[in-house]
Amino acid sequence: PSHIKPKYWPPNSPDLSLIENLWSILCLSVYKDPEPSNVVQLKRRLQRAWRSIEVGTIQSLIQSMTDRIGAVIIRKEVLC
Repeated sequence: PSHIKPKYWPPNSPDLSLIENLWSILCLSVYKDPEPSNVVQLKRRLQRAWRSIEVGTIQSLIQSMTDRIGAVIIRKEVLC
């Protein structure tokens, strides 16, 4: 964003990306044994896995952002 100078941008970290956490949740569900053997199975499993993610899980990820960002700030202060 234009109001944040590049030197203050957070690092490209999976810890700060909620979508990375969602991908992890999806991955655990989709690639259970046996793994999908074709694209149709993979697509079906992804859709089922996505629908099975509870709203509370997404809300928890969103609410955790304050702590995640705070940890990055603290870590930066320690390293500087």
